[in-house]
Order: sequence, then C-alpha cells, then structure tokens
Amino acid sequence: MIAGTASELSSLVSIAKPPDREYSNLLNITVRMADPNLAANTANAIADVYMSLVFENEIENARKNQQFLTERLGILRDDLRIAEQRLQDYREAENIVSRSSGPDEIDEELSSLSNRYFEARENRLRQENLYQQIRNVTPSSDRWMKIPAITNHPRISALQADLQRLNQRKSELSKRYGSRHNRMIALESEINATISAMRNRVGDVIDGIRSEYELARKIEAAAEETLSSTRSRAQQLGRKEYQLNELVQDVEAKREVYAVFLERLNQDGASGPVRNDNLWVADPAVVPNAGQRTSLMRAAIVALILSGGLAVGIGLFFELTNNTLLSGEDVERKLGMPLVGYLPLIAGHAEDEEGLTYAEYIHNPESRFSEALRTTRTSLTLTTLEDTDTRKYVVTSAHPHEGKTSVALSLAAAFGQTSKVLVIDGDLRKPSLERILNTSNHKLPGLSDVIAESVTLDEAIHRRDDAEIDVLFAGSRTLRPLELLASQQFSDLMRELEERYDTIIIDSPPCISVSDAYVLATHVSAVLFVAKGGTTPVPVIRSALSRFSNTESPIAGVLLNQIDFDAAYNQGKYQEYYDYHGYTEKPAEAAAS
Repeated sequence: MIAGTASELSSLVSIAKPPDREYSNLLNITVRMADPNLAANTANAIADVYMSLVFENEIENARKNQQFLTERLGILRDDLRIAEQRLQDYREAENIVSRSSGPDEIDEELSSLSNRYFEARENRLRQENLYQQIRNVTPSSDRWMKIPAITNHPRISALQADLQRLNQRKSELSKRYGSRHNRMIALESEINATISAMRNRVGDVIDGIRSEYELARKIEAAAEETLSSTRSRAQQLGRKEYQLNELVQDVEAKREVYAVFLERLNQDGASGPVRNDNLWVADPAVVPNAGQRTSLMRAAIVALILSGGLAVGIGLFFELTNNTLLSGEDVERKLGMPLVGYLPLIAGHAEDEEGLTYAEYIHNPESRFSEALRTTRTSLTLTTLEDTDTRKYVVTSAHPHEGKTSVALSLAAAFGQTSKVLVIDGDLRKPSLERILNTSNHKLPGLSDVIAESVTLDEAIHRRDDAEIDVLFAGSRTLRPLELLASQQFSDLMRELEERYDTIIIDSPPCISVSDAYVLATHVSAVLFVAKGGTTPVPVIRSALSRFSNTESPIAGVLLNQIDFDAAYNQGKYQEYYDYHGYTEKPAEAAAS
C-alpha cells in the first residue's frame, strides 16, 4: 500500500526549472491533486523536506570527508616518518654531516690534481727525450758534442771555450818553438787538464739528466695515483650525493602532501557543516482559486506528434552522424573520389574467410559477385588508360581485414581472362597470398628473395592454371621490408616485369599502420583503395588518400567491399546496383525467376 501510494504521488508531482529561466537555479514544484489545500500543503512540504535532505546530505558528506582526511592523514604521517627515518639512517651510515660544499671542494681538488698531473707528464716527456739522446753516450767519446743538452751547459761551454783558446795558442807557439820547449810542454799539460775536466763535467751532466728523468717518472706516477684516488673518491661522493638527494626529495614531497591534508582537515574542522543559505523557498505554494483539467484527446495528439518527431529526429541524427561509406554518393560527397565499384558480401560465409572471393570467381563465374568483379575490372581499365602497354595497380586499404588481399587476387583472376597477369604479394610484413592459395606447406621463394638476388625471377614466379595468372609470393621474411621496396633492385625488377606482363597487381600492407603502400605507389599506374562498406571511418580514409596525393601517386578510386545488398535493398540503398545487375528486379524476385 505504501509503495502504491508513493508511485501515485510521484505521478502527481513534478520538479523542473521554469521554462523562461532555464539558466537559473530556480525549481518549480508542481502538484496535481483534486483537493487544492492538500496540493498547496504537499508542495510546501516537499520543499521543506528537500531543503532538510540537502542539509543532511551536506552534514553526511562533511562527516565522510572528515573521516577520509583523518584516515589519510594517519597514513601520510606514517609515510613521512618512514621517509625521515630512512634519510637519517643513511646520513648516519655514510657519516654525512653537511652537504654544503663537498662537491665543490672535490671538483676544485680534481682540477688542481689534473693540472699537476699534466705538468708532471710534460716534464717526464721532456726528460725522457733528453734521456734517449744521452742513453748510449760516454764522456770519453765525442758523441756528446752533437747533443745540445750537453754542449749548451754553461760549465761545458766555458771549458770548450778554454780548450779552443789553448789550442789556438798552441798553434801560434808551435811556429816559434819546438815540441820540447818548456812553454810548449806546459801548454800541452794545460790542454790535457782541460780535456780531462771537460770529460768529468760531461759525465756529471749525463748523470744529472738520468737522475732528473727518474725523478720525473716518479713524480708523474705519484701524481697519476693521487688523481685516480681522488677521482674514485669523487665518484663515491657523487653516488652518495645522488642517493641523499633522492631521500631528501622523498621526505620533502611527503611533507608537502601531509601539510596539504593537515591544512584541509583543520579548515573543515574549524568551519564544520554550514547550512546552505542560498537554498530557500522564494514563493510558497498557495491554495489555487481554480483547478486545471487536461483533455485526454489533446494529450494523445501531442504525444503522437512528439513521438513521431522524435523518431524522425533520431533517424536524421544517425544519417547525419554516420561517418562511414555506404554508397557511391558517399564516396563522391565525403571523399571527392570516384567509385570504382561495389563487391557484394557472399551469403552464407564469414566476412574474413580467406580465399572465398577467389574461389567464388573461379568456380561460379555467373554469380552476382563475379559480375560485380568484372564490372570493377572494366571501370578500373577505363579509369587508368595509359600510353604504356603495362597496367600496374597497388591494392591497399586503411586497416587490416577489409578484404584488400582477396580483392587483389580476385581482380588478378578477372584480368587474367583478357591479358597476361602477374599478382605480387607486396606485404612483406604479414604476407597472405601463399596461405590463401595453399600451394605448399613450405615457404616458397618470392619477392624478397629476388630483390636479395638469392633466386632468379623465373624460380620465384609460380603459375596458377585455374585462373591463368602468375603469382610472385612475398618470399623469405625480412627485417627491413621498407628498405627493400625502396631499393634500386626493386625498381629494376618492376621494369623487367613490365616487359613480360600486360597487367601487374600488387597487394600492399594497410597504409595507416606502415608506409610500404606509399613507396609501392610510386612504381604503379594507379592506386585502388579498398574500404569495407559501413565500417571504415571517413577521416581515416581521407587521411590515407591525402598522403597518396602528397606523394603525387595517381588514385584510381575507391572500391566498396563486403556490401550486404540483400539487407540494404529493403532500406532503399544500392537501388542502382540492382537496376544495373538485376534489371530492376529485387533479389527475391530475381531468385524466383
């Protein structure tokens, strides 16, 4: 009884904004009852209860907020204490007292030691050079006279000058006296004494150079050892500094979060739940002077009109917001591209069943699909008339599973009835042709092997007698498919194939995921873009076609694939398809005839 009363009351009460004040916060409470006094009292009571419920809801929300902040604050406090303890433990373990000038001091020390080491090294190299010059020199030989480090020594230079002066004097006296003269004997003795002193001095200079070289080596080794030790200490200090910075930043971050929650908790605790003064009854309900009766006929007419308008609006909404391709008009209007043709969905089979369309065309040439494929072949031929003898097409799509591989293979079979055809599996990333045709359980050589020159072209081409076409599979897997397709070897291969075939069809990867199709498009006459009807978004197709246009690749048009004509005929779609292929007969009527 209570539930029934509540249901009846809800049907008599409505709460909504005034129609002329949609952007205000006013609410109108309307109560429809037979008793005017009860209606007015009910409206006022609903307003009072509503305001009470709002205030109670604010109190409950404030309580829950306080509880959440308190619990969260306890967790944050524990996290902060743990972080501070980790920082303190690390300071004590590493004996860190201050971090103000450690890195700067060690950097200055490293700079000073580096300078000292390089100076010691330069000095050692100079001394080593001198040492190498006097290494095999003895004072008794005359080889020291060719060494500047010895001859330029002050004492040696002085003795050489004395010896030269004595020899000159000996030369002068020898003209006046004989060799046994006392003055000549004394002069000869003085010359011998000078030579002996010079040899002794040369020996001292040689010993000094050796000593300085050994000292320079020791000084360099000591400087290098000190520099290495200081570098190791600097690395250890850097690791400590990095770890210390991490711990300090963790403590500071947790302290900031804790302070924010504590401030919010203190603010909410100080203010508490406050009654909302912005909520009040602006115009209490009064007893109406007269009631209002609604005509059932008028209500029914209004409801019928509104429901019809809603149905029409929903239909228009879905029609206007449909962002896929459903007809040739959509292709021309939304993409500005010509429609090459439709390919129907083969009834009774899955959409992604591999090899289905190829088998349908080979074994059922009079079917609706086969006729549509031949129409597409004619349209594509007329669209890509060229002066050259060979027609070359790249078949691609925006995403996988739109039927591009099946279209390429079936289209090759259709062209095979009128010309010499080669179909190439240009999808070196996820090849499909060999799996669809199921020619062998083993990987057959193909395009990648011909480009890599591991097999000849004749060895890689396989004949399909059922469709009278040649097939060039993808071949061995490669880690650089884009580089192979952009290579000079591929360009040379395409020129050789043009001399052998009238029509070449290349199945490429989806052009949204990878760029292989854009590279292949530079080698062909036209690009055939396959789109799954009612599935592929128009912006995705428009983006792909724009990239083909930027590379100046000719685009033959768009092929709508996997169209369910039987389901769409009753909706008035694809009428032109049946007008052409069925001579204005509906599918059921055509089947009956």
